Amino acid sequence: MWVPGECDVSIRPGWFYHKEEDEKVKTPEQLFQLYLKSVGRGANLLLNVPPDPRGQFHPNDSAALMGFAKLREQFKNNLLPKAKASLLVNGKQKPAPQLTDGNRATGVKITNTGNALAIKPLKPATLNTIVLYEDLQNGQAVSAFTIYLKDAAGQTMRTLDGTTIGRKRILTFPSTTVDEIVITISGQHFAGTISEIEAFRIDESLLEK
Repeated sequence: MWVPGECDVSIRPGWFYHKEEDEKVKTPEQLFQLYLKSVGRGANLLLNVPPDPRGQFHPNDSAALMGFAKLREQFKNNLLPKAKASLLVNGKQKPAPQLTDGNRATGVKITNTGNALAIKPLKPATLNTIVLYEDLQNGQAVSAFTIYLKDAAGQTMRTLDGTTIGRKRILTFPSTTVDEIVITISGQHFAGTISEIEAFRIDESLLEK
């Protein structure tokens, strides 16, 4: 059985409407940070937006939600569509186009801990966000992974460590121009499947704090 995590939070300090909180509504940027720390860690985000005495959302709440929706458009421009993807097993590369085909119904099974995935953008890409997706049809498998951002000479410029992936894992970091992304699965409960890998360059001010 797999049960997703759930993050319950209110757009205001309290759970019900209070006029004195009209100027204390969370900003779009604060909501974006909540998104990274909940949905971006494989959980569900349940955002409480209380109606006012009219039975409607206050204009401040509506403006914050619209602003948040606008910020989420940062994830529209995936930098890895159709990038060359491979599964690395014992030093040998096997083509794995399922990782960048835009279809989360396909994926690559990681049969042994220590296997790695390699993604080469069509040209060097400057990015500051990587999004990983795990196929959960048989449960959540990955418990530890490491991402290596490499230059044209194969040198590692930045290393990112993570634990679980789940439905979606969003990792942000200072902008880095990369020629290859290598992901090593160092821990899993059973042979898991990675269904998609995406990369983006979002506004630096929006990186997870």
